[in-house]
Amino acid sequence: MDHSAVLPSPVDSAFSGDTLYSDLYSAGSPTLVDDDQCSPPPSPTDIDFRDEYEVYVVQYHRVSSPLTAWVIAIRTHTEVFGNVYRLDGCRGSYSFKREEGAYYEASGTWRGSAFICKLSFAELEVVEDVIHQVDIRNDDPNFSHRMWVFDVIQALQANGFALAEGIRTYDDLNKTMGDLLSD
Repeated sequence: MDHSAVLPSPVDSAFSGDTLYSDLYSAGSPTLVDDDQCSPPPSPTDIDFRDEYEVYVVQYHRVSSPLTAWVIAIRTHTEVFGNVYRLDGCRGSYSFKREEGAYYEASGTWRGSAFICKLSFAELEVVEDVIHQVDIRNDDPNFSHRMWVFDVIQALQANGFALAEGIRTYDDLNKTMGDLLSD
């Protein structure tokens, strides 16, 4: 559409206090000069974030083991971006790692994600505290990243978060994750 006939000249509007006209004005967006709208338009990045976050157990193929690796991911964006919480290292020397803004399903080793629970934006800090406080049992030779992930899930439930159906025991979670591999 040719707007040259509709728009006042830049000199006239810039110095006279007139409002510039555009197709955006009709969509509720503010114009450049003397706009009386009290709230700015949403930022382009505002639409990327979710109002309600989702917690997942995400699994990845490991070349060095027949078992898949499990991590906790909180989907904080409309796309599959979010925060990832995992154990790094190996038995006896695990350490906690947090990665923000990870595209956690983009890896070629991704083998599925299982929904665990929902939380609000305001609850994210509480959940991160719960995750960070889960014990890493480096003195237990049977302890693994999978056990830590299940300990996180139990801690979330103990702190009042409603878990998805079918994720009550370690065996439930193991079966759910195994079913993702057979799909």
